[in-house]
Amino acid sequence: METLLLGIASAKAAETYLAAWHADSQQWGSGFSLATSSATAERVSTKTVRLIDLYGQFQDCDIAADEFGAMLQGYVAAGRAAEN
Repeated sequence: METLLLGIASAKAAETYLAAWHADSQQWGSGFSLATSSATAERVSTKTVRLIDLYGQFQDCDIAADEFGAMLQGYVAAGRAAEN
């Protein structure tokens, strides 16, 4: 997860990523992916997100979709707090 988030450099970028993730989830449900410069998150089912390594930094892995969403929201909140 950290590798994916390294590609999101600001609270605004994190908000944009989270909004795009929610919009794609609403539109497609599953079967879509959203990348940063360092990793890709693929919604493989309504319950599962696969984190995909782009540069050999970690082994691809699955995470619960609700846990992924909660981590993204936490990252946005932390970014906002750091900018204030």
